[in-house]
Amino acid sequence: MLLNHRKSNEEMRVFVVLSAIILGLSFYVNLSFFFRNNPKALVFFPPFIEGVNLNHNTHLGGEYFFIAQAIASGKGFSNPFQTDSGPTAWMPPLYCYLLALLILIFGSKIMVAATVVLLKNIVLLGVGLMLYRVATKTTRRIPPWSVIIIYVLMLLAYFRWFFQMTHDEWILLLIISTLFIGAAMLIDTPLSTRRALLWGCLGGIATLASPIAGCVWCIVTLFGAITTRQARHILISILLCGALCFPWMLRNYLVFNRIIFIKSNFYFDLYTSNYETEDGLHKEVIVLRQHPVWTVPQGRLPEYARYGEATFIDLYKQKFYTAVSENPARYLSNVKNRVIAALLRYPVYGKYEKPSLFKSIVHALPFFGFIILVVRRGVFTSSWQCTAVLIYSAYLLPYMIVGYYIRYSIPLTGILCLFVLWGADIAYECWVQGFPRAIKKPA
Repeated sequence: MLLNHRKSNEEMRVFVVLSAIILGLSFYVNLSFFFRNNPKALVFFPPFIEGVNLNHNTHLGGEYFFIAQAIASGKGFSNPFQTDSGPTAWMPPLYCYLLALLILIFGSKIMVAATVVLLKNIVLLGVGLMLYRVATKTTRRIPPWSVIIIYVLMLLAYFRWFFQMTHDEWILLLIISTLFIGAAMLIDTPLSTRRALLWGCLGGIATLASPIAGCVWCIVTLFGAITTRQARHILISILLCGALCFPWMLRNYLVFNRIIFIKSNFYFDLYTSNYETEDGLHKEVIVLRQHPVWTVPQGRLPEYARYGEATFIDLYKQKFYTAVSENPARYLSNVKNRVIAALLRYPVYGKYEKPSLFKSIVHALPFFGFIILVVRRGVFTSSWQCTAVLIYSAYLLPYMIVGYYIRYSIPLTGILCLFVLWGADIAYECWVQGFPRAIKKPA
């Protein structure tokens, strides 16, 4: 009883500290909205350059928001690039419909942005509490609250994406974190019919939010089916997930006369990431001059406006196959660069961003923790650790193959923090026991 009381008190302290940090940082950074006409005052806000305001909390995902506006105005799922270009499947539907709902409720873009910021802060707080609870189950030497220090360092290292930008990273962070919890439970406990239905709903939501999140769900579900032998209940989950995604796929087939799984822009990303960048990594200045969301309204990329989305994607499909056949070495080199950027070397993205030792260390630590975990304890020691390794690998691999920048790592933040914690915990355990003894006596 006393132990439970102490745990409850510590969890409350974690909640209070996290709330103060997350809400305090969010409040501070959004004060910059009141100084938009005072360039000198902007020096007090990141990136601390006079006259530069990087608070893009009204961005709302670019194409996501423009599609949401079309939905809210009765034009359907269309117009991703600020022009009347017709039906689209450029983006996954879930976030677009959520934003459309908020537009219908509030009307004002600033109110939609404020609501998204609030929801994002709630998600960040929830992820922090999730990390603390997982740490209490999985650490041996290091106190569980240490994960909160790691989490706060992550929030600071990727400050712009957590506090100065409203894209889809927050909703994907919520989905991936929920997948992580659900997949660990899937391995640990037998599935009931009710839980199988909930897991199937989560799979449908994940897939409609991001095809890669959907692939992650499929992989952990199949892994759960193999390791737990709960084929009947897992089949229920798969069928329900498919049923939730089928209407969207049917809509795409009827509109474009072809099968489009979730989103249509795969070949555009594949070509531009590998043959219109210097090293296979997206940078802000490159995105601003090549992406249709900014170039189509300026009259550039006329193929999209002239031929429509399906023909536009076919054009980029042909461009990619031609380019890769003529210069496969460049593509392979870019894949190598993306592997290094995703795992080890912090990829500078922003126009005003400079290389930072702090960011580089924080960015690389999860991979070293991952290596220590796999080498020292193996993959199958704990359902939490096994699931984290599986999701981490399955989520990042497609971005390494197609295209990558730092936003794509944000949904893995919870798992990245845990890798750092587990790696430090194992290293400390080895140091306390004596390294040779720790190696001979694995946990």
